[in-house]
Amino acid sequence: WIQSQTTAQGSIEFAVAPGCYVTTAIAPRFRAFTNRSQWSNRADCVQAGDVATGVTTFADADTFGQVSGNVRHGAIGVDDMSIGVFEATADGSRGRWLLDVLTGRFGDYETLLSPGCYVLTAVAPNDEDVFENTGTRWDNQPVCLADGEQRSINFSILPTSTSRIQVQVVDSDFEAVSDVQVDLYTTDPFLEMRVEWIESTLTGPDGVAGYDVGDGCWAMTAIAPDDRTFADSGTRWEHFGTCLPRGGGLVLEPVIIQLADE
Repeated sequence: WIQSQTTAQGSIEFAVAPGCYVTTAIAPRFRAFTNRSQWSNRADCVQAGDVATGVTTFADADTFGQVSGNVRHGAIGVDDMSIGVFEATADGSRGRWLLDVLTGRFGDYETLLSPGCYVLTAVAPNDEDVFENTGTRWDNQPVCLADGEQRSINFSILPTSTSRIQVQVVDSDFEAVSDVQVDLYTTDPFLEMRVEWIESTLTGPDGVAGYDVGDGCWAMTAIAPDDRTFADSGTRWEHFGTCLPRGGGLVLEPVIIQLADE
């Protein structure tokens, strides 16, 4: 990875060994290239003695505002979902379509827009899905931007039904342990990592803690008292993860998590 800056004339050059490379131009804050992004990528393959040249052009407007946010199904981000950006008419309704923005892996999106007023439209991916904001498959949200202004617009799809996931914390004699903190997270099964903390609860007199969740992938993390560790992990933290199918209605048996001997 090599980083450099353009000269006063806007030029830049790299001397590299033969091979294939990607150069990424990063616009100053609230400026954008003609692809309406702050990033512009160019791929080139060169042999010894080759010279590869290219031009990256800023969009016409000197400055932009930024709209960002996320699309969630319950607590889970919805990836690869298209959000339409339309000009807003005088009465605030949708006018001319401008572009579509796709959400990323965790349901997040962002785009730079010229100063003005717009309507962002999200359409739920399935017939039975409805947005919390409208109660329908469609959610139109207006936004107005000034130069350099940042606005956040989020879309929330209601879960169709829920399932219950549970853990039970026991001691070395398999007696229930109450008042153990258990945190709920969304997870990314591909990266095998927790993504976002949702909430915390404590185990009850039966040692059980649980959450009602929608479809998607989840993790629960039990945290042992200060002077205790868990038998399996050897640490104060024990994790349990699961992915639930669409449709919900499941009640999973508690996963038993055992504390080590004191």
